[in-house]
Amino acid sequence: MWGSFKNMSSIDSITSSFELMKSIQSDITKAFCFLNDITKKVKVEKTTRFSQLPYHINVIDELHINENAHSRILAKLLQFKNSYGVYELLESFLCFIKGRNTSSDFERLKIKSPVITQEKERIDLWVRDYATKYAIIFENKIYDANDQDAQLFRYIEKTRNCDFSDTNIFILYLTQFGDDPSEQTWGGEKEGFQNRYLAISFRDDILVWLKNCVIPSIRQKDTYLLCAVSQYIDYLEGLFSIRTIHKSLNMGLQKIISEQLSLESCGELEAINKIRDTIKDFQEVTNQLNSMLREKRIEYWKKQLNLAKPHVLDVGEMLGLQSEISFNNEHETRFYISFKKEEWNLSIVLERYDNNTVFVYIGYPGERKVDEQYHNSGIYVFKEHTAPQTEPYGWEYIDRYHQTPENLVHDINNGAFKEFLNNLIRRIHNNITDKNIKM
Repeated sequence: MWGSFKNMSSIDSITSSFELMKSIQSDITKAFCFLNDITKKVKVEKTTRFSQLPYHINVIDELHINENAHSRILAKLLQFKNSYGVYELLESFLCFIKGRNTSSDFERLKIKSPVITQEKERIDLWVRDYATKYAIIFENKIYDANDQDAQLFRYIEKTRNCDFSDTNIFILYLTQFGDDPSEQTWGGEKEGFQNRYLAISFRDDILVWLKNCVIPSIRQKDTYLLCAVSQYIDYLEGLFSIRTIHKSLNMGLQKIISEQLSLESCGELEAINKIRDTIKDFQEVTNQLNSMLREKRIEYWKKQLNLAKPHVLDVGEMLGLQSEISFNNEHETRFYISFKKEEWNLSIVLERYDNNTVFVYIGYPGERKVDEQYHNSGIYVFKEHTAPQTEPYGWEYIDRYHQTPENLVHDINNGAFKEFLNNLIRRIHNNITDKNIKM
């Protein structure tokens, strides 16, 4: 009797769970259709109104810049010096962030003779002052690229290796709206840098600083600086759809959204809650779409790069080298082409980012250290070589394919990649062999 009752209870439980799942699925489908309907109507309205906007041109818009370009622009601005050798814009920026930060640690931050670099040691923007012993790490995520595992930790380590103490290392994390980095990117270092870390918003910080602090301080004779900053301000306003010419466009789009959400018939608090809930719903849909997009990109990336395998094997055979082509793992987009000999190992790394760009370099697998003979020889096998106080490895960008995955896919398909690969590896192979360098 008791066993039969338990079985019936179990069946009822399964049936209830099944009905609950069907109900949830139905609700999700209805919510998605509702959001999709809003999106379609907004898109139609935006297309119509865009065609009615007055003529507008921005050089940066036309260049379709990526995150690295934003870092280069910021670096050039912060490198500006007046006739007295004072880094006016860097001082202005530090004053601005000190004014909006609650930690007293930022008040200690002093810059006298800064070294300002972009993409040095793969750090987006790096400010180091050996005179005052302070350093600032800028991590730029304006287009929401995913945080890499222990990424901030690696940058902190590189800064430590330049003889900067933890108490004098500051971290600025730049996103569109001031989001915080994920826990994993800290590599366990978050607590130690909590008071020397700041999330920076391009919309609410960088743009405000440029408009309120930088533009008013530019001298009339500095016409190129004024032009550059004005264009960048206009570009950022366009990115966030807050240009003056977009005012009527925004009003039209908001009218459609208001009608779809029936906000006119709501009280203020109810309208606020409706808008907040809709944002959450859109965010959930966005998260799912981003996940789907990432999987599709990985699938496409693997398909294209697998076409390169025969070329890699042919090049290795022609040069008498062992060759291998592989992904770092099944869920990442980092792709290695390795060439080996008894005494050395060399790899080309093709690293696809989620924002549809590709980081390509040639060097040592994992950028690992090489032996002392190479480090002390003063002989550079590659175009780039790190300073003695940092990791002693060499590497170089592959310019044709760096940030341009379309070129890579095109050359793989037409056979040009094989010729390029042959010439590249032959040059470095001869360099290593002629100089008898151990790697």
